[in-house]
Amino acid sequence: MYANLRIQNFRGFRDLTVGPLQRVNLLVAKNNVGKTAFLEAVTLLVNGQGALQSFPKSFRNSDHPEQGSEFWVWLFHGRDCASVAFITATGSDPKANQSLQLRCTEPDAKNSPKGFENVHDFQVEGKQYRLWLRTEPEMVQHQVQVRNLNETNGGAKIFATNPMNPIEEAKKYFKVMKKKGGEEKVQSLLQVIEPRLTKIRPAQIGQQPSIYADIGLSELIPVSQLGQGFSRVLSIYSSILLSEAKVFLIDEVENGIHYSALEQVWQGLAEVAERENVQIFATTHSWECLVAAGKVFAKRTPYDFAVHRLQIVDDRVEAKTYDRETLATSIEQGFEIR
Repeated sequence: MYANLRIQNFRGFRDLTVGPLQRVNLLVAKNNVGKTAFLEAVTLLVNGQGALQSFPKSFRNSDHPEQGSEFWVWLFHGRDCASVAFITATGSDPKANQSLQLRCTEPDAKNSPKGFENVHDFQVEGKQYRLWLRTEPEMVQHQVQVRNLNETNGGAKIFATNPMNPIEEAKKYFKVMKKKGGEEKVQSLLQVIEPRLTKIRPAQIGQQPSIYADIGLSELIPVSQLGQGFSRVLSIYSSILLSEAKVFLIDEVENGIHYSALEQVWQGLAEVAERENVQIFATTHSWECLVAAGKVFAKRTPYDFAVHRLQIVDDRVEAKTYDRETLATSIEQGFEIR
């Protein structure tokens, strides 16, 4: 797991260090301070070149022109293509240390940056640019082995928090059942938040798949009737088990979830992070979401949760990390830390 992250010359970050990180990390900030940009930086660091194909729309789904060529120039702080963007992670084990660099040149540059791989070409205002990427420790004697993970083969998994499609969720669970031990693992995890659960059973209703739960009633009950929290946690568990990712990214984790279900969702996230050895980075705008997370992790041993507040200080983004004591005090006193 990552213990600290440093981001330099990337998007709105001139030089940002976030840490110490825990197994589950919640980022809070006002709008346009950099929560989503932080998740983008983690995606690039973990997945390397594997992130680039879908990168423009990974977190910023829109048809705005920025999603075209303009997207790439804005990866550099101040839109300065002459700068080099650095994303660096350190861990408790030095072998887990990683770094990534992004650089731009003009296509006719005489010398390509040494040790970099050309990963994308783009055009801004009629001018051509070439994007270069370098990752370490994949760099071995100047022979580049660009990290090419993605969210389906052990890299960082991006979890959408848009309203769930029951049919798509059922299809996802069918895939989980095909993995050895997948069904038993999901059921065991879900029993943490619904102790009455004995079985999750897929069913075919007409042409559409569906999921039912056995909670000891005379009839099986559709999963959708167990509430938003249960359905969301089932979706998250299935996504993690299918992707085999070791880093899980959730932008605006509270989206589409009633505040009354947030503790259930956080309990599920805490459990799957520990059991599957996954590091989670989530963002929120919601005070209720923050309080719910604080309540859940305050009851867990070990306490493997941290809140990181991004804030602008003297025209630059800085991070303040809240541990168990400072978070509890801030919530109790009603301090504004979002």
